[in-house]
Amino acid sequence: MGGIKVIALSEGLSHAPYYRVPTLKPLFDASSDKTSQYARLIEVTSYIIGRTVDVKFRYTCGDAARQNIVTIAIHRACQDFLDSISSKDLGIVDFQIEGQFSFDKKLS
Repeated sequence: MGGIKVIALSEGLSHAPYYRVPTLKPLFDASSDKTSQYARLIEVTSYIIGRTVDVKFRYTCGDAARQNIVTIAIHRACQDFLDSISSKDLGIVDFQIEGQFSFDKKLS
């Protein structure tokens, strides 16, 4: 006879909407500015990956283009956000300074 027998275990239809949200930059501007007279936050972009949100910060540092200055500014901004009411309302519990979109000290 031959052939194949198939049994459907479930059936469904999926859609994948996306949400546009306002920029996150204003949430991080003030904290970033407190850490350095050189580092200025230019842009904040977020990417949802599974159950996490990776946030990419882009800075200008003028003549003082140092990785440490930016790392300190990002750490301060993330810590201040974690301590904020907005963070608690969203259920955010922690952050890591190096996410999936970091290229510092990673093979690329």
